[in-house]
Amino acid sequence: MPGSAASQDVPVVVSSNPVWQSGEGWRVTPEPLLTLGVVDTPLPQQFHRVDGVTRLSDGTIVVLDSGSGQLRAFDSSGRHQWSAGSLGQGPGEIGGDGRKSLIRLQGDTLLIRSGRNRIRRGPNGMLVDHEVENISDLGGYDRCSGLTTPPPDDTAPILARCSRTRRLRIPGPWISETTVIRVSSDSNHIDSIGTFFIEDGWTTEDPRLTIRSPLGPKGRIRFSDDRRTLLYARNDAYRIDFWDLATGTLAMVVERLTPRRVRTEVEVLMAVRWGFNPEPVRAVLRADDERLSVVDSLSIAEDFFLDALGFLWVRRSPSPLHGDEGIPEEIFTPDGAERIGVERLPSGLHDVFRPDGIYLGTVKLPHDLWNIEVGPDYVLGVAFDEIGIELVRMFGLDRSGRGSGQS
Repeated sequence: MPGSAASQDVPVVVSSNPVWQSGEGWRVTPEPLLTLGVVDTPLPQQFHRVDGVTRLSDGTIVVLDSGSGQLRAFDSSGRHQWSAGSLGQGPGEIGGDGRKSLIRLQGDTLLIRSGRNRIRRGPNGMLVDHEVENISDLGGYDRCSGLTTPPPDDTAPILARCSRTRRLRIPGPWISETTVIRVSSDSNHIDSIGTFFIEDGWTTEDPRLTIRSPLGPKGRIRFSDDRRTLLYARNDAYRIDFWDLATGTLAMVVERLTPRRVRTEVEVLMAVRWGFNPEPVRAVLRADDERLSVVDSLSIAEDFFLDALGFLWVRRSPSPLHGDEGIPEEIFTPDGAERIGVERLPSGLHDVFRPDGIYLGTVKLPHDLWNIEVGPDYVLGVAFDEIGIELVRMFGLDRSGRGSGQS
């Protein structure tokens, strides 16, 4: 199963100390070079549920505003250039429910994913095509959806991800997995790239009611469309597996030798009492419930992605053991009546690895930035102001320090 020991033919790059010395490394500008969405700006800059941001080769910033169903484009000074799309079910329109995603393809073509809809627009916003995915049943696999961008030619395999839950017995444990498959253009042949563990839990006497292990192991998958790469990691090890989606093989394993961290009392309470389980379950769930898996300590690797140049960025979770106290935030019960304690949010520290897997060092991004895209000389993402207004912010990135090359 993916996540186990790599074969001898797969390079395993293990790092402990960074290449960058004190005072070296890349730098992000302390203030944004551009902010879109501040109060009292023109209507096109007033966003509601931004689900994606990207920057085109000419510097144009494109925002996917799911609240309006629009793509909105702005030049490098923040001036509105064009808007395209709307909410609806027609050609080029997107539905209002569920999260969407925005991907920049080759030639600055823009791909919007919305449920089964795949909408492509040119760099000027003109509609290229609108396809409705139809791969829900692939040779016995179910709950399947398209994984990457449309294949480069008619003979290239279609890539899809299929989720399933293996119930070992009822009542009893279950395991949630994601299988990534390749389907030939004639839909006659399926081969599996791999099956990836996501999480586990317990099925009660009522098979409709399942409990997710709140403190158990968790797996996470991330995709890089432009590089046709799948990244996989678990929360119990600082290890990221690189899978080549073009060949269907494990291409590289990146590991960093660093101590794991222990969950805080507030984290445990939040996961058990206000986690993802149904409310009736949370009311009686205990942290020491013997039916559920527990990971005693966690990797500091919280999330990860590849940037435009193929460098791996790993967002670190707070860990006093590593000199990072995080950003304190007071936590209250859902009704706001009782203070639970102080949760430590990520401070924005990211470990950066070269495309060959060598650990360079740490770069601090704004701690409140999400939906992040890192380009050759910029960091783009979404943040909220003090009254909860969505902002799109772009910072400068100076890569002139050591480690900018491949070796």
